[in-house]
Amino acid sequence: NVQHYEDIHYSEPFFNNYSYIFNYTKEENYRYHPEAVKLTYIKYNQSANNGTVKFEYVENTLINIKTNISKIIFNITDNSGAYLENAIVHIYNETNTPTIAPSVSEITVQEDGSARFISFNNETKDWGNYTLLIRFASTYKEFGYNPLNWIPESSVKGLNFTFDTTQNISLAVQLNIQDYQTKFNESSYSRELEWGSIFTFKVSLMKTTEGTDNDPTWTIINNYDYVKWELRDDFGETTFFSGDMNSEGGGWFNYTVDSIHLIGNKDYYFIVTAKKTGYQNPDPLQMLFTVS
Repeated sequence: NVQHYEDIHYSEPFFNNYSYIFNYTKEENYRYHPEAVKLTYIKYNQSANNGTVKFEYVENTLINIKTNISKIIFNITDNSGAYLENAIVHIYNETNTPTIAPSVSEITVQEDGSARFISFNNETKDWGNYTLLIRFASTYKEFGYNPLNWIPESSVKGLNFTFDTTQNISLAVQLNIQDYQTKFNESSYSRELEWGSIFTFKVSLMKTTEGTDNDPTWTIINNYDYVKWELRDDFGETTFFSGDMNSEGGGWFNYTVDSIHLIGNKDYYFIVTAKKTGYQNPDPLQMLFTVS
């Protein structure tokens, strides 16, 4: 612990101010022990000393922690080499039946197909074993491992790996991303109404059935990440209002726009966007309407 004693004597009149600064540093050797600083003020002449003594404590902390770190960049594609955006990479600290235990990391594949996993070493430099599984469209998928061209059996246990350096691993999931499309199903709406009228927009979010890219079967998505709307000018550049679509249930969504908040004799776009994890995002739905 820090111990510091210093006597200060001051004999000027009481109406003057006097400041004393004591600086100290907590050394690394004391990082595991509590530390206390005791400040004692003694008036040697009780009758002659009046005034106020103010103690101020200011602490600045500089933390310098060094540790070993490793990063793996997984590059996730489908059979054709297209990036598998929104796939989920599950990392388990297990080697046999990993899905029984909680995953240590769930990484969403980015637009460029990358999924970054970072791990810290301990003092024994034991990195441990990890198992990787890839989930897409709510199910775990088989994948090939480059450069070993490793394809797991149908009962997927995932890829077991250890690491202690930064590296890149390419994984080709055994599917065609074109089988996993989403789109909006637009309900009819009034394309022109007088100023002061209510415009109602209604849509449903659809997905294709796996393996039917040539003649896809579309089904309604009930579980989704979000369905949002924007109201823009007729050039589609300026956003006036935005928010979340109202869910009706059964995969349908609606929103009403009161035209009293708009200018008459103008065109507007009501634009809907959505996201469903494990699927490609649908193209924005743009509905043009006129306030006459």
